[in-house]
Amino acid sequence: MKAMMLHIIVVTLFASFLMNVSCMDTLKQQESKSDKSADTVKRPAGVSNSATLKNVGEDGLPVYVWMEHVGPLIYKGVRYPHIQRVKYHYVGNRPTIDTFFFENMELRNGERNFNFKGCTVLRKSGDRHLYLANGKDTIFMFAALENYNGTNIYRGLKFVSYPTVSIKANQQYIPDDDLALNIKELGKSSYLVTLDDGTVLKYNLCSTCTGAKGPISFLNREDGRLYFANKNCYLELADNKDLDRIR
Repeated sequence: MKAMMLHIIVVTLFASFLMNVSCMDTLKQQESKSDKSADTVKRPAGVSNSATLKNVGEDGLPVYVWMEHVGPLIYKGVRYPHIQRVKYHYVGNRPTIDTFFFENMELRNGERNFNFKGCTVLRKSGDRHLYLANGKDTIFMFAALENYNGTNIYRGLKFVSYPTVSIKANQQYIPDDDLALNIKELGKSSYLVTLDDGTVLKYNLCSTCTGAKGPISFLNREDGRLYFANKNCYLELADNKDLDRIR
């Protein structure tokens, strides 16, 4: 009986020892990961003091990026102040820099003014939207232009992935799924827009467009309009019955 009790005590102590060792190994691994993550907090050379650090990783895998507002879109010498540029400085063994573009429907429509001088990106920003703050006010902006330069050749046509927006319950425009389109200009104001499922839609250039149109910025799923960088220019469906095809 005593021998059995002694055996049980020895087994229990050994199991406890293994658990302690396992816990210590886990803590060491967590500390190691924490140390590596802490290194990324150091601001890299060339990144301004106004840049904001954010972890954009998923599933417990940290991906750190410094987000830095750098000013308006300038395309072929034309300045578009309603579209703002943000640099993403990705931290890692091979640091990379991307530039993304964002805009706001109220700014485009002239319903709001915002001072972008000295703006910083707030941490609650996501990968397809962001919040810019100037110290007195904050503005929500959605992804614009071909942020990922996604192209695909299908049935002999080149399709480009364009950002889209739709209206949320609070009547705010928010980013929606990208839409792959082939846009062909037929004449001065006529266009054919082909969806990646083969659907072909007729579009017309709006009558208010003057000056350089600039690149396509985004598609509004609410009215089907394809907006150019020039806020006075957009393509509209020739037949509103086709709206359901892109919603």
